[in-house]
Amino acid sequence: MGVVRDIKRQWPDCKLYFVVPLGGKFLLDYFPEIEGVMDVRNVGKSIENIQADAILFLHKDKMVAKAAKKAGIALRIAEKGSLLEKRYYNQTVVLPEGVKGVTARAEALVSVGLEIEQEEVGDQEFPKITLPQTPPMVYRGVIKKSLINVVMYPYKEGAERIWPVVNYFELIERLPKHIFNFVVVGTEKEGQLLKQYTPELFRLPSVKDKTGLEEEEEILKLVNRGDIFLSFNQVYTHLSVAAGIETVMMTPPVESRQFAPPNNTSVNILSSGETECIDCTKKKGCTCIKQIEIAAVEEVLLEYARKKGMLEE
Repeated sequence: MGVVRDIKRQWPDCKLYFVVPLGGKFLLDYFPEIEGVMDVRNVGKSIENIQADAILFLHKDKMVAKAAKKAGIALRIAEKGSLLEKRYYNQTVVLPEGVKGVTARAEALVSVGLEIEQEEVGDQEFPKITLPQTPPMVYRGVIKKSLINVVMYPYKEGAERIWPVVNYFELIERLPKHIFNFVVVGTEKEGQLLKQYTPELFRLPSVKDKTGLEEEEEILKLVNRGDIFLSFNQVYTHLSVAAGIETVMMTPPVESRQFAPPNNTSVNILSSGETECIDCTKKKGCTCIKQIEIAAVEEVLLEYARKKGMLEE
């Protein structure tokens, strides 16, 4: 969600609308800079009503692109792809090496001729947001004050670019139990699937099962109570970073360029190297993210423990 703040800092009069999957409307509660949120399933009518000048695709979606074209949106900007995609995206951007996609796309709004007055801004600290809070008593026995509490969101129904769930089990097995406490969060269905395919994860004594949560707000309450948030999920990692929570995000190369949270001292982005990311829309699952080594994630957590003085150098 760093693109929201980046664009509003430079173009404060710009009105921003987001097209999001089902359940994404809760973002409005934490990012007042967003003018409105549209459900991707019913985007056609909504996108006609706002009379936008441009649409910026952080993730390509032909259905949304068709709706935008039908609505008469003149600029439909996306990362450069095949010539066949020109019918959907009439302005394309080649991402410079090492530049996050959202930044490149924001700059592209001006480069392709959209008349938005740009203000000169220097480097600014990413402003914090406030996540939902709960009294400490609510999670007695779940959150351990004497330990480092790692809240993990390991699985999302329908997601393909996920770090293998079995890796979380092996990661926990490697880490010292007298230092770390682990809390697994998710919806009821996500919890059921986790227990079906990786039941051993919940047999570990250092793991607390807090799946079965009905609303995003309940997940965010636990994220807010932990010391570290560990996940592949873009929405929750953006929110935890914006709240100043130590965050570890696993991502394939394409997402580290395009969707990773903005630079911040509280985020560690673990990617699978410099390899070109396989087009995950053409096959089920993501090969790239599976290549992130458990040892790399382990080292980030151990380094956090060293900084807290809970582990010797």
